[in-house]
Amino acid sequence: MSNVLKISRIRALKRDVTLWAKVKILTFRWRHRSAVATSGRGSGPVKHLLILPSDPWTLVGAKGDEAMMRAVVDQLAAAEPEFKVTVAIATDQAATAARQLGFESICVWNEPWNLDETMERLLSIGADTVVVLGADVLDGYYSPLTAARLLATADLLVRHGLRGALLGFSFNNAPYHQLKKVFDGLCDRLVINVRDGVSLGRFRKFSSAHARLVTDSAFMLRADEASCRVAAVAEWVRTRRANGDKVIGFNIHPSLIRHADRAQVTELVKVTAMALENLTLSHQVSLLLISHDYREIGGDDLCLAPIYSELEKRLKERVFYPRDRMSAAELKGVAGLADGVVTGRMHLAIASLGMGVPVAALTYQDKFQGLFEHFRLPESLLLGPEDIVRHEKLSAMLQSFVTQLPQLQNAVAHALPHVTQAARANLHGLLRDLPS
Repeated sequence: MSNVLKISRIRALKRDVTLWAKVKILTFRWRHRSAVATSGRGSGPVKHLLILPSDPWTLVGAKGDEAMMRAVVDQLAAAEPEFKVTVAIATDQAATAARQLGFESICVWNEPWNLDETMERLLSIGADTVVVLGADVLDGYYSPLTAARLLATADLLVRHGLRGALLGFSFNNAPYHQLKKVFDGLCDRLVINVRDGVSLGRFRKFSSAHARLVTDSAFMLRADEASCRVAAVAEWVRTRRANGDKVIGFNIHPSLIRHADRAQVTELVKVTAMALENLTLSHQVSLLLISHDYREIGGDDLCLAPIYSELEKRLKERVFYPRDRMSAAELKGVAGLADGVVTGRMHLAIASLGMGVPVAALTYQDKFQGLFEHFRLPESLLLGPEDIVRHEKLSAMLQSFVTQLPQLQNAVAHALPHVTQAARANLHGLLRDLPS
Protein backbone atom coordinates (compact mmCIF):
# COMPACT_ATOMS: atom_id res chain seq x y z
CA MET A 1 0.00 0.00 0.00
CA SER A 2 1.40 3.40 -0.98
CA ASN A 3 2.03 6.11 1.60
CA VAL A 4 -0.49 8.38 -0.14
CA LEU A 5 -3.23 5.74 0.18
CA LYS A 6 -2.32 5.11 3.83
CA ILE A 7 -2.52 8.82 4.63
CA SER A 8 -5.85 9.09 2.81
CA ARG A 9 -7.31 6.19 4.78
CA ILE A 10 -6.04 7.60 8.07
CA ARG A 11 -7.66 10.96 7.31
CA ALA A 12 -10.94 9.28 6.40
CA LEU A 13 -10.84 7.28 9.64
CA LYS A 14 -10.21 10.46 11.65
CA ARG A 15 -13.17 12.14 9.97
CA ASP A 16 -15.40 9.15 10.74
CA VAL A 17 -14.31 9.05 14.39
CA THR A 18 -14.78 12.81 14.79
CA LEU A 19 -18.26 12.59 13.29
CA TRP A 20 -19.16 9.63 15.50
CA ALA A 21 -18.03 11.57 18.57
CA LYS A 22 -19.98 14.71 17.65
CA VAL A 23 -23.19 12.76 17.04
CA LYS A 24 -22.72 10.81 20.27
CA ILE A 25 -22.15 13.97 22.33
CA LEU A 26 -25.19 15.64 20.77
CA THR A 27 -27.31 12.55 21.42
CA PHE A 28 -26.20 12.49 25.06
CA ARG A 29 -27.02 16.18 25.55
CA TRP A 30 -30.40 15.79 23.84
CA ARG A 31 -31.35 12.79 26.01
CA HIS A 32 -30.45 14.74 29.14
CA ARG A 33 -32.64 17.67 28.13
CA SER A 34 -35.51 15.48 26.92
CA ALA A 35 -35.69 13.77 30.30
CA VAL A 36 -36.62 17.03 32.01
CA ALA A 37 -38.54 18.81 29.21
CA THR A 38 -42.21 17.97 29.64
CA SER A 39 -45.23 20.02 28.66
CA GLY A 40 -48.70 19.49 27.29
CA ARG A 41 -49.46 19.48 23.59
CA GLY A 42 -50.43 22.77 21.98
CA SER A 43 -53.98 23.32 20.76
CA GLY A 44 -55.94 25.89 18.84
CA PRO A 45 -55.11 27.41 15.45
CA VAL A 46 -51.57 27.82 14.17
CA LYS A 47 -50.49 31.37 15.01
CA HIS A 48 -46.72 31.15 14.68
CA LEU A 49 -44.97 28.51 12.57
CA LEU A 50 -41.27 27.74 13.00
CA ILE A 51 -39.54 26.02 10.07
CA LEU A 52 -36.34 24.01 10.50
CA PRO A 53 -34.98 23.74 6.93
CA SER A 54 -32.58 21.15 5.56
CA ASP A 55 -30.44 23.93 4.04
CA PRO A 56 -30.19 26.84 6.51
CA TRP A 57 -27.20 28.24 4.61
CA THR A 58 -28.90 29.24 1.32
CA LEU A 59 -32.51 28.33 2.22
CA VAL A 60 -33.72 28.35 -1.39
CA GLY A 61 -30.63 27.40 -3.41
CA ALA A 62 -32.24 24.01 -3.88
CA LYS A 63 -35.73 24.85 -5.06
CA GLY A 64 -37.23 21.76 -3.43
CA ASP A 65 -36.92 23.33 0.03
CA GLU A 66 -38.65 26.46 -1.23
CA ALA A 67 -41.42 24.34 -2.75
CA MET A 68 -42.07 22.53 0.52
CA MET A 69 -42.03 25.73 2.60
CA ARG A 70 -44.28 27.64 0.22
CA ALA A 71 -46.73 24.75 -0.10
CA VAL A 72 -47.13 24.24 3.65
CA VAL A 73 -47.28 27.94 4.48
CA ASP A 74 -49.93 28.59 1.82
CA GLN A 75 -52.05 25.70 3.09
CA LEU A 76 -51.81 26.88 6.70
CA ALA A 77 -52.56 30.46 5.63
CA ALA A 78 -55.84 29.26 4.13
CA ALA A 79 -56.91 28.20 7.63
CA GLU A 80 -55.33 31.09 9.57
CA PRO A 81 -54.50 34.04 7.30
CA GLU A 82 -52.78 36.14 9.99
CA PHE A 83 -50.29 33.58 11.19
CA LYS A 84 -46.57 34.30 11.39
CA VAL A 85 -43.64 32.30 9.95
CA THR A 86 -40.08 32.18 11.27
CA VAL A 87 -37.36 30.08 9.68
CA ALA A 88 -34.13 28.96 11.37
CA ILE A 89 -31.12 30.01 9.31
CA ALA A 90 -27.31 30.15 9.44
CA THR A 91 -26.25 32.96 7.11
CA ASP A 92 -27.08 36.46 5.91
CA GLN A 93 -27.81 34.96 2.50
CA ALA A 94 -30.51 32.75 4.00
CA ALA A 95 -31.92 35.68 5.99
CA THR A 96 -32.31 37.64 2.75
CA ALA A 97 -34.03 34.67 1.10
CA ALA A 98 -36.40 34.38 4.07
CA ARG A 99 -37.38 38.06 3.78
CA GLN A 100 -38.07 37.62 0.07
CA LEU A 101 -40.46 34.79 0.94
CA GLY A 102 -42.21 36.97 3.50
CA PHE A 103 -40.79 35.07 6.48
CA GLU A 104 -38.94 36.23 9.56
CA SER A 105 -35.69 34.47 10.39
CA ILE A 106 -33.63 33.57 13.41
CA CYS A 107 -29.92 32.76 13.08
CA VAL A 108 -29.36 29.68 15.25
CA TRP A 109 -27.75 27.22 12.85
CA ASN A 110 -24.33 28.82 12.49
CA GLU A 111 -21.14 27.35 13.92
CA PRO A 112 -20.13 26.71 16.63
CA TRP A 113 -23.54 25.15 17.22
CA ASN A 114 -24.86 24.51 20.71
CA LEU A 115 -28.10 22.66 21.49
CA ASP A 116 -28.85 24.52 24.73
CA GLU A 117 -28.33 27.97 23.22
CA THR A 118 -30.37 27.03 20.16
CA MET A 119 -33.28 25.86 22.30
CA GLU A 120 -33.25 28.99 24.46
CA ARG A 121 -33.40 31.24 21.42
CA LEU A 122 -36.05 29.22 19.58
CA LEU A 123 -38.30 28.97 22.62
CA SER A 124 -38.03 32.73 23.12
CA ILE A 125 -39.81 33.58 19.84
CA GLY A 126 -43.14 32.13 20.99
CA ALA A 127 -43.85 29.75 18.12
CA ASP A 128 -46.67 27.26 18.65
CA THR A 129 -45.89 24.88 15.76
CA VAL A 130 -42.66 23.49 14.27
CA VAL A 131 -42.04 21.60 11.05
CA VAL A 132 -38.84 20.01 9.78
CA LEU A 133 -38.14 19.93 6.04
CA GLY A 134 -36.93 16.36 6.10
CA ALA A 135 -36.61 15.99 2.31
CA ASP A 136 -33.72 13.56 1.83
CA VAL A 137 -31.43 14.54 4.74
CA LEU A 138 -32.82 12.65 7.75
CA ASP A 139 -31.11 9.34 6.95
CA GLY A 140 -27.73 11.05 7.33
CA TYR A 141 -26.55 10.52 3.74
CA TYR A 142 -25.37 14.11 3.39
CA SER A 143 -24.60 14.88 7.04
CA PRO A 144 -25.46 12.67 10.01
CA LEU A 145 -24.76 15.63 12.30
CA THR A 146 -27.27 17.87 10.52
CA ALA A 147 -29.87 15.09 10.68
CA ALA A 148 -29.26 14.62 14.41
CA ARG A 149 -29.50 18.37 15.05
CA LEU A 150 -32.80 18.68 13.19
CA LEU A 151 -34.33 15.71 15.00
CA ALA A 152 -33.09 16.70 18.47
CA THR A 153 -34.22 20.30 18.10
CA ALA A 154 -37.68 19.41 16.83
CA ASP A 155 -38.13 16.80 19.55
CA LEU A 156 -37.26 19.21 22.36
CA LEU A 157 -39.54 21.91 20.97
CA VAL A 158 -42.44 19.45 20.95
CA ARG A 159 -41.60 18.39 24.49
CA HIS A 160 -41.88 22.07 25.44
CA GLY A 161 -45.45 22.21 24.11
CA LEU A 162 -45.21 23.01 20.40
CA ARG A 163 -47.09 20.96 17.85
CA GLY A 164 -44.61 19.43 15.45
CA ALA A 165 -44.07 17.28 12.40
CA LEU A 166 -41.31 15.96 10.21
CA LEU A 167 -42.67 16.71 6.75
CA GLY A 168 -42.64 13.77 4.35
CA PHE A 169 -39.06 12.58 3.83
CA SER A 170 -37.34 9.75 1.99
CA PHE A 171 -35.06 7.19 3.59
CA ASN A 172 -32.26 5.29 1.89
CA ASN A 173 -31.27 1.68 2.50
CA ALA A 174 -28.10 2.53 4.45
CA PRO A 175 -28.99 5.18 7.07
CA TYR A 176 -26.33 6.38 9.49
CA HIS A 177 -26.43 3.84 12.31
CA GLN A 178 -26.29 6.26 15.27
CA LEU A 179 -29.47 7.97 14.14
CA LYS A 180 -31.46 4.91 15.24
CA LYS A 181 -31.12 5.98 18.88
CA VAL A 182 -32.37 9.43 18.01
CA PHE A 183 -35.39 8.25 16.02
CA ASP A 184 -36.26 5.63 18.63
CA GLY A 185 -36.22 8.27 21.37
CA LEU A 186 -38.36 10.90 19.67
CA CYS A 187 -41.40 12.19 21.54
CA ASP A 188 -44.52 10.44 20.29
CA ARG A 189 -46.19 13.84 19.84
CA LEU A 190 -43.74 14.64 17.02
CA VAL A 191 -45.49 13.39 13.89
CA ILE A 192 -43.18 11.44 11.57
CA ASN A 193 -44.24 11.53 7.92
CA VAL A 194 -42.47 9.42 5.29
CA ARG A 195 -43.10 10.32 1.67
CA ASP A 196 -43.23 6.93 -0.05
CA GLY A 197 -43.85 3.27 0.69
CA VAL A 198 -40.32 2.12 -0.11
CA SER A 199 -38.85 4.63 2.35
CA LEU A 200 -41.46 3.74 4.96
CA GLY A 201 -40.52 0.06 4.77
CA ARG A 202 -36.85 0.92 5.24
CA PHE A 203 -37.64 3.27 8.12
CA ARG A 204 -39.68 0.65 9.95
CA LYS A 205 -36.82 -1.83 9.70
CA PHE A 206 -34.44 0.80 11.09
CA SER A 207 -36.46 2.38 13.89
CA SER A 208 -39.26 1.52 16.31
CA ALA A 209 -40.68 5.06 16.03
CA HIS A 210 -44.19 5.31 14.62
CA ALA A 211 -44.26 6.77 11.12
CA ARG A 212 -47.07 7.57 8.67
CA LEU A 213 -47.20 7.28 4.90
CA VAL A 214 -47.78 10.52 3.02
CA THR A 215 -46.50 12.01 -0.22
CA ASP A 216 -44.14 14.95 -0.55
CA SER A 217 -45.61 18.21 0.76
CA ALA A 218 -44.42 19.98 -2.42
CA PHE A 219 -47.27 18.31 -4.31
CA MET A 220 -49.46 20.94 -2.64
CA LEU A 221 -47.54 23.82 -4.25
CA ARG A 222 -49.58 25.98 -6.60
CA ALA A 223 -47.79 26.60 -9.89
CA ASP A 224 -47.14 30.15 -11.07
CA GLU A 225 -48.00 30.05 -14.76
CA ALA A 226 -48.52 33.79 -15.20
CA SER A 227 -45.09 35.33 -14.56
CA CYS A 228 -43.15 36.94 -17.41
CA ARG A 229 -40.38 34.37 -17.01
CA VAL A 230 -42.79 31.46 -17.42
CA ALA A 231 -44.50 33.28 -20.29
CA ALA A 232 -41.19 33.50 -22.17
CA VAL A 233 -40.75 29.74 -21.92
CA ALA A 234 -44.38 29.17 -22.91
CA GLU A 235 -43.88 31.23 -26.07
CA TRP A 236 -40.88 29.08 -27.09
CA VAL A 237 -42.92 25.93 -26.37
CA ARG A 238 -45.76 27.17 -28.54
CA THR A 239 -43.34 27.84 -31.39
CA ARG A 240 -41.82 24.36 -31.15
CA ARG A 241 -45.21 22.66 -31.00
CA ALA A 242 -46.30 24.67 -34.04
CA ASN A 243 -43.36 22.99 -35.80
CA GLY A 244 -44.69 19.57 -34.77
CA ASP A 245 -42.22 18.90 -31.94
CA LYS A 246 -42.83 17.36 -28.56
CA VAL A 247 -41.04 19.25 -25.79
CA ILE A 248 -38.82 17.25 -23.43
CA GLY A 249 -37.59 18.93 -20.27
CA PHE A 250 -34.12 17.90 -19.13
CA ASN A 251 -32.11 18.37 -15.95
CA ILE A 252 -28.77 16.99 -14.81
CA HIS A 253 -26.23 17.93 -12.15
CA PRO A 254 -22.72 17.04 -10.91
CA SER A 255 -23.87 15.32 -7.71
CA LEU A 256 -25.09 12.36 -9.75
CA ILE A 257 -21.47 11.25 -9.43
CA ARG A 258 -20.48 11.39 -5.77
CA HIS A 259 -17.40 13.54 -5.18
CA ALA A 260 -17.05 14.04 -8.93
CA ASP A 261 -13.86 15.69 -10.14
CA ARG A 262 -13.63 18.06 -13.10
CA ALA A 263 -12.77 15.30 -15.56
CA GLN A 264 -15.81 13.26 -14.52
CA VAL A 265 -18.14 16.25 -14.88
CA THR A 266 -16.67 16.97 -18.32
CA GLU A 267 -17.33 13.38 -19.37
CA LEU A 268 -20.88 13.54 -17.98
CA VAL A 269 -21.53 16.66 -20.05
CA LYS A 270 -20.08 15.09 -23.19
CA VAL A 271 -22.09 11.86 -22.88
CA THR A 272 -25.31 13.75 -22.08
CA ALA A 273 -24.97 16.13 -25.02
CA MET A 274 -24.42 13.20 -27.39
CA ALA A 275 -27.44 11.30 -26.07
CA LEU A 276 -29.70 14.35 -26.29
CA GLU A 277 -28.62 15.13 -29.82
CA ASN A 278 -29.27 11.53 -30.83
CA LEU A 279 -32.76 11.83 -29.36
CA THR A 280 -33.51 14.79 -31.62
CA LEU A 281 -32.31 12.79 -34.64
CA SER A 282 -34.64 9.86 -33.97
CA HIS A 283 -37.69 11.73 -32.61
CA GLN A 284 -39.35 15.01 -33.45
CA VAL A 285 -38.57 16.69 -30.14
CA SER A 286 -37.18 19.96 -28.85
CA LEU A 287 -35.22 20.20 -25.61
CA LEU A 288 -35.99 22.46 -22.65
CA LEU A 289 -33.08 22.50 -20.18
CA ILE A 290 -34.34 23.25 -16.65
CA SER A 291 -32.18 24.21 -13.68
CA HIS A 292 -33.72 23.38 -10.30
CA ASP A 293 -30.73 24.13 -8.07
CA TYR A 294 -28.99 27.48 -8.26
CA ARG A 295 -26.24 26.86 -5.72
CA GLU A 296 -22.72 27.67 -6.87
CA ILE A 297 -21.33 24.41 -5.51
CA GLY A 298 -22.99 21.38 -7.08
CA GLY A 299 -25.67 23.44 -8.82
CA ASP A 300 -27.28 22.41 -12.09
CA ASP A 301 -25.72 25.15 -14.23
CA LEU A 302 -22.33 23.44 -13.93
CA CYS A 303 -23.67 20.77 -16.28
CA LEU A 304 -26.53 22.47 -18.10
CA ALA A 305 -24.60 25.52 -19.31
CA PRO A 306 -21.92 23.53 -21.21
CA ILE A 307 -24.55 21.08 -22.51
CA TYR A 308 -26.56 23.98 -23.91
CA SER A 309 -23.45 25.56 -25.41
CA GLU A 310 -22.68 22.31 -27.21
CA LEU A 311 -26.22 21.57 -28.40
CA GLU A 312 -27.10 25.10 -29.47
CA LYS A 313 -24.41 25.00 -32.16
CA ARG A 314 -26.29 22.26 -34.04
CA LEU A 315 -29.87 22.30 -32.78
CA LYS A 316 -30.32 26.08 -32.86
CA GLU A 317 -33.90 26.96 -31.85
CA ARG A 318 -34.70 23.32 -30.95
CA VAL A 319 -32.95 23.74 -27.61
CA PHE A 320 -33.75 26.37 -24.97
CA TYR A 321 -32.14 27.07 -21.60
CA PRO A 322 -33.86 29.78 -19.49
CA ARG A 323 -31.17 31.56 -17.47
CA ASP A 324 -33.39 33.69 -15.24
CA ARG A 325 -33.61 32.44 -11.68
CA MET A 326 -37.16 31.39 -10.94
CA SER A 327 -39.19 30.63 -7.85
CA ALA A 328 -40.25 27.07 -7.08
CA ALA A 329 -43.80 27.96 -8.16
CA GLU A 330 -42.53 29.35 -11.48
CA LEU A 331 -40.43 26.26 -12.08
CA LYS A 332 -43.50 24.12 -11.51
CA GLY A 333 -45.25 26.20 -14.14
CA VAL A 334 -42.33 25.65 -16.53
CA ALA A 335 -42.35 21.90 -15.89
CA GLY A 336 -46.04 21.83 -16.75
CA LEU A 337 -45.28 23.13 -20.25
CA ALA A 338 -43.32 20.01 -21.23
CA ASP A 339 -44.62 16.72 -22.62
CA GLY A 340 -42.17 14.82 -20.43
CA VAL A 341 -39.26 15.64 -18.10
CA VAL A 342 -36.01 13.76 -17.51
CA THR A 343 -34.43 14.92 -14.26
CA GLY A 344 -31.76 14.28 -11.69
CA ARG A 345 -33.58 16.41 -9.10
CA MET A 346 -36.31 14.83 -7.00
CA HIS A 347 -38.30 18.02 -6.59
CA LEU A 348 -38.26 18.82 -10.30
CA ALA A 349 -39.76 15.36 -10.77
CA ILE A 350 -42.37 16.19 -8.12
CA ALA A 351 -43.14 19.54 -9.78
CA SER A 352 -43.54 17.83 -13.15
CA LEU A 353 -45.72 15.00 -11.87
CA GLY A 354 -47.78 17.51 -9.94
CA MET A 355 -48.60 19.16 -13.27
CA GLY A 356 -49.52 15.81 -14.84
CA VAL A 357 -46.23 15.52 -16.76
CA PRO A 358 -44.49 12.09 -16.75
CA VAL A 359 -40.85 11.81 -15.74
CA ALA A 360 -37.77 9.67 -16.12
CA ALA A 361 -35.05 10.00 -13.50
CA LEU A 362 -31.28 10.10 -13.25
CA THR A 363 -30.54 8.83 -9.77
CA TYR A 364 -27.62 8.93 -7.38
CA GLN A 365 -29.45 7.54 -4.37
CA ASP A 366 -32.11 4.87 -4.14
CA LYS A 367 -34.87 7.37 -3.42
CA PHE A 368 -36.77 7.70 -6.68
CA GLN A 369 -38.24 4.19 -6.50
CA GLY A 370 -40.85 5.21 -3.96
CA LEU A 371 -41.92 8.25 -6.00
CA PHE A 372 -42.27 6.09 -9.10
CA GLU A 373 -44.31 3.59 -7.09
CA HIS A 374 -46.90 6.28 -6.28
CA PHE A 375 -47.52 6.73 -10.02
CA ARG A 376 -46.93 3.15 -11.14
CA LEU A 377 -44.10 4.29 -13.41
CA PRO A 378 -41.69 1.60 -14.66
CA GLU A 379 -38.32 1.37 -12.93
CA SER A 380 -36.73 0.98 -16.37
CA LEU A 381 -36.99 4.79 -16.49
CA LEU A 382 -34.61 5.06 -13.51
CA LEU A 383 -30.96 5.32 -14.53
CA GLY A 384 -28.28 4.90 -11.84
CA PRO A 385 -24.90 6.66 -11.62
CA GLU A 386 -22.96 3.80 -13.21
CA ASP A 387 -25.17 3.95 -16.34
CA ILE A 388 -25.62 7.72 -16.66
CA VAL A 389 -22.08 8.07 -18.00
CA ARG A 390 -22.56 5.25 -20.53
CA HIS A 391 -23.80 6.80 -23.74
CA GLU A 392 -25.67 3.74 -24.96
CA LYS A 393 -27.54 3.34 -21.64
CA LEU A 394 -28.56 6.99 -21.37
CA SER A 395 -29.54 7.16 -25.02
CA ALA A 396 -31.66 4.00 -24.77
CA MET A 397 -33.50 5.31 -21.71
CA LEU A 398 -34.26 8.64 -23.40
CA GLN A 399 -35.55 6.88 -26.52
CA SER A 400 -37.74 4.55 -24.46
CA PHE A 401 -39.15 7.44 -22.43
CA VAL A 402 -40.26 9.43 -25.46
CA THR A 403 -41.78 6.34 -27.06
CA GLN A 404 -43.82 5.55 -23.93
CA LEU A 405 -45.12 9.09 -23.30
CA PRO A 406 -48.82 8.43 -24.14
CA GLN A 407 -49.09 5.52 -21.70
CA LEU A 408 -47.07 7.35 -19.04
CA GLN A 409 -49.29 10.42 -19.29
CA ASN A 410 -52.35 8.25 -18.64
CA ALA A 411 -50.69 6.62 -15.62
CA VAL A 412 -49.78 9.99 -14.10
CA ALA A 413 -53.26 11.44 -14.68
CA HIS A 414 -54.84 8.41 -12.97
CA ALA A 415 -52.62 8.58 -9.86
CA LEU A 416 -52.30 12.34 -9.36
CA PRO A 417 -55.54 13.05 -7.41
CA HIS A 418 -54.68 10.43 -4.78
CA VAL A 419 -51.05 11.60 -4.56
CA THR A 420 -52.12 15.22 -4.07
CA GLN A 421 -54.56 14.25 -1.34
CA ALA A 422 -51.87 12.20 0.41
CA ALA A 423 -49.58 15.26 0.40
CA ARG A 424 -52.17 17.11 2.45
CA ALA A 425 -51.81 14.46 5.15
CA ASN A 426 -48.53 16.20 6.11
CA LEU A 427 -50.74 18.74 7.87
CA HIS A 428 -52.58 16.23 10.06
CA GLY A 429 -51.69 16.97 13.65
CA LEU A 430 -51.01 20.60 12.78
CA LEU A 431 -54.54 21.56 11.71
CA ARG A 432 -57.78 20.31 13.19
CA ASP A 433 -59.62 20.91 9.91
CA LEU A 434 -57.68 20.67 6.68
CA PRO A 435 -58.54 23.34 4.11
CA SER A 436 -60.20 21.95 1.00
